Amino acid sequence: MEIKRGDLVLLGIDYFTRMIFGKSLTTKDSSKICDFIKEVHLNFPIDTLLTDNGREFHNEKPKAWCNEKGIKQIFSVPYYHQSNGRIERANRTIREALKHSKGPTKVVLANIIKNYNNSEHRGIGMTPNEGLKKENHEHIIERQEKYRKEFIIKK
Repeated sequence: MEIKRGDLVLLGIDYFTRMIFGKSLTTKDSSKICDFIKEVHLNFPIDTLLTDNGREFHNEKPKAWCNEKGIKQIFSVPYYHQSNGRIERANRTIREALKHSKGPTKVVLANIIKNYNNSEHRGIGMTPNEGLKKENHEHIIERQEKYRKEFIIKK
């Protein structure tokens, strides 16, 4: 997402824990995108990579790297943001926080992400950092089911 002219932010989210990962970039070059994904993958192994259909994701570099690592690469449905809802919501949250912050994007972004990952999320009933602990995984599964039921419309 572009924050201001020439200032881009790349975000990723773990769909289970809601943990956000981010990096400030100057270009959407696919090698920089791959470097970011590799960084995340070192600490948080990725099974499936869901991205939008941007050229930076939909090209040979990310495809080859995902194949090499055994990562399933999936592209969201074009013009249907709901198919990538969690990251779209995270984008909005981070964009708003950056808008109201002063200082270099790189520094500010790191603090915003740290705060986000230490804030409780209604969908999982804990912070993303707490969600990383194996002993909390069962609670997250139960909580997600309860949270999903809140949005079911009955006729």
